[in-house]
Amino acid sequence: MRNLLFPIICLSFLITQFASAAPNIVWIIGEDASPNLSCYGEETIETPRLDGLAQEGVRFENAFVTCPVCSPSRSAMVTGMYQTTLGAHNHRSQREDGKGGGNEDYYESYKLPVKSIPDLFKEAGYATYNVGWEAGGKTKPGKTDYNFIWDPAMYDSG
Repeated sequence: MRNLLFPIICLSFLITQFASAAPNIVWIIGEDASPNLSCYGEETIETPRLDGLAQEGVRFENAFVTCPVCSPSRSAMVTGMYQTTLGAHNHRSQREDGKGGGNEDYYESYKLPVKSIPDLFKEAGYATYNVGWEAGGKTKPGKTDYNFIWDPAMYDSG
């Protein structure tokens, strides 16, 4: 029994260390993508990379949004809160071109009452990136019209 004690202690230590390691997280938001992905049964359009991620990760089959347009949905995704709770429920209401429906002054001065999800990830030791794409496969910063003032430091890059 004494000969087994040391290996059991070592194994316990290794299991504890392995269990406490932070998981890798890749959070992909596909805007205006529709359900036309082969991992959801689409037979015409092939999406092998996304299918691989869906097979190994989490795939949502019964998800809903609380706003049917993109910028308020981004506001909700980046905070984990309803847009109406934040007062960020109007589409692109902080636009600088004056086409925001008359709410530009409000949204240009509105600061979040909560920490954003990227901020929380950074506090937990994760690197955060906001990357988009354009024709030709070139990357560019992802969309950031969240309908509130945000600190660019919430992303390490992008």
